[in-house]
Amino acid sequence: MQKATLVYIVDEGEVLMAQKVRKIGTGFFFGYGGKKNWWETAKSSAIREVWSESGGKKNNRCVPSESGGIKIHKKDLEAFALIDFYNGSEIEVPFGDPSFRVICYRARHFIGRAIDTMEMRGATWFSVDKIPYDDSRIMKPGDELFVPKVIKGIPVKGWIRFDKKTSALISHDVKECSKSELHL
Repeated sequence: MQKATLVYIVDEGEVLMAQKVRKIGTGFFFGYGGKKNWWETAKSSAIREVWSESGGKKNNRCVPSESGGIKIHKKDLEAFALIDFYNGSEIEVPFGDPSFRVICYRARHFIGRAIDTMEMRGATWFSVDKIPYDDSRIMKPGDELFVPKVIKGIPVKGWIRFDKKTSALISHDVKECSKSELHL
């Protein structure tokens, strides 16, 4: 099971998302995030992923430049979802280890700006009330189950299962929970 983080940057009624260019979810709009290294905390992984995927330079991790990079501080990351993703199985209910365990954060304070990178492009500020969850060309099916809650600051926990061949959403169980239940 891979552990990963996902960050939704929220500012004045809008959320920043960008289109995934490679790896799982190519073509869909997501928050910034990725796999957690074994030596990192979840928050340090989230900060690193936001920085690199938004255009931050590797040799300058602390100061955003005019070219790009979004910096978030640990104190500004709030965990609001813990979701297990089961990719590539036709079984209706979870069985075995998930493909990914993802902790989702909301950040309302940040500095810098996003530019296109090798992993993310087309950074867009969506109105939190007008995210096109029903457009399968823009949003990955299943995001409507937890992203609105993360953006609004409502803790949720659960699992989402995708079909082995089509990657279609086949089953899920995502429910509101207490913040204390969210840890990676």
